[in-house]
Amino acid sequence: MSTLETARSVIGANERGRLEGQLARVLADRGISVANDQEALLDEPAADLRRSVAFNPHLLRAQVSLGVVLRGLAAARWRSGSLSGARDMLREAIDQLTAALVLFPDDPDLVEQREAAVADLDHVMWQPDESEQ
Repeated sequence: MSTLETARSVIGANERGRLEGQLARVLADRGISVANDQEALLDEPAADLRRSVAFNPHLLRAQVSLGVVLRGLAAARWRSGSLSGARDMLREAIDQLTAALVLFPDDPDLVEQREAAVADLDHVMWQPDESEQ
């Protein structure tokens, strides 16, 4: 990972796209691996997956996984009592998944994740905010 990032900083523009594609795959692999660890917090995998998508928005696996992880972060925020944090994560998930669907129209996994995020947000919006309690 650090080798790819270092190479990216010194490589010429002609090779940068290929290197960024490799970096996107490595970030996605690491983000997915850490997110699948039951003990892991999801902030680091979300950061890796956000970077992966930024480097290569055409990496479908990273797009879907980012949606899953953002929904997981929203659930964690909700469990910790931060409904506003949950709402923010769900809005980010919806925005990210909507953008991904532009690149991958009608992909069933993206559609499913986006519909779930919208349903989650609808449910969370009806909960009283922690500032009202």
